[in-house]
Amino acid sequence: MAIQTAMVLPAPPGLFAALTLWASLRLFNALRALVPRYARNDDRRRAVALAEEVS
Repeated sequence: MAIQTAMVLPAPPGLFAALTLWASLRLFNALRALVPRYARNDDRRRAVALAEEVS
């Protein structure tokens, strides 16, 4: 007979959702940190220049 350790202490209903949200935010921020700031700023500047060119 297998021991089901997950069934011993039932977690509060929102705990799994909160941990999942926390982990996904941590992962998202870690991936965002890999993109250099200057690249994001350069894209923003390019978009502003394009918008001024069009108008």
